[in-house]
Amino acid sequence: LEMNKYLITGFSGFVSTHFVEYLENKGIAADVLGIDINTPESIRQNYKSVKWSFEKVDLLDKDKVEEIVSRFNPNY
Repeated sequence: LEMNKYLITGFSGFVSTHFVEYLENKGIAADVLGIDINTPESIRQNYKSVKWSFEKVDLLDKDKVEEIVSRFNPNY
């Protein structure tokens, strides 16, 4: 089963939690990397289908964002 990679900006916001829950509820194998200037508080840890990680970064830091995108190489 191929795992798609999703890069989510604004990860500590309202929508990202629901999107990760959607992927999990649909059983979609996903590797999620969330980035945000704020650390997320409300996302749960143990999913069966979704693997997620977080990096604190300011989207205005162009070099750091480019490095993350290059390293993670997301499908979406």
